[in-house]
Amino acid sequence: MGVVTVAVHQPNYLPWLGYFYKISKADVFVFLDNVQFERRGYCSRTRIIGTNGEELWLTQNVQKSPRDSLIQDTVFSDRFWIKKHLRTLQVAYRKAPHFEVVFRRIESLLQPDIAHLPTFNGLLIQEICRSLGIGTRLLHASRLELDTVATPSERIARIVRLLRGTVYLSGSGARAYNDTATFANNDIELTYSDFAVFPYPQRTQEFKAGLSIIDALFHLGFEGVASFLRSSHQ
Repeated sequence: MGVVTVAVHQPNYLPWLGYFYKISKADVFVFLDNVQFERRGYCSRTRIIGTNGEELWLTQNVQKSPRDSLIQDTVFSDRFWIKKHLRTLQVAYRKAPHFEVVFRRIESLLQPDIAHLPTFNGLLIQEICRSLGIGTRLLHASRLELDTVATPSERIARIVRLLRGTVYLSGSGARAYNDTATFANNDIELTYSDFAVFPYPQRTQEFKAGLSIIDALFHLGFEGVASFLRSSHQ
């Protein structure tokens, strides 16, 4: 068996470029939806640039639930946020170079007939990957047969082992809490994403990093973003 790289992350809403870069470098990407839902986290919201260059949050409306509720059980409280987000995108990016093509694609994906947040966000990410030519296999952790574990690193190691992975590709922000011994004991090579933010033309004096991939798509187009992700592997 050769090298099999697995990456894991919560099913965020229209996440940033680095998220898709990590997907593109993995053989299997798992949506970690069997962990606690953070109401003010990136699972249900994302950032864009407004008409005056200010940062705006796009937030999905979800039903109130106990603090220990899991992402997999999170459902939308209404669908009004979809029209609101589309209108906000229209106003904010209508003058962007690739607005028409990108907006039509996103509009077709923001459909109101999916009740569960992880399913909605997972399908949205899947379709954006398809438009970018990313063929990584995408799975939901809640649909895997996983045993109860004591630590986050043990949970990740179980996922990687279950998928016959040999390498775990982690986000660089997890260096502070990844337990290297857990991965070593499971014969899993622990690596970190080498994604580097690159400045592209925005409507701001200073480049703003970490925004939703939507921002890059409106300014660069699907092929432009895909080209960057491909060149980053070289």
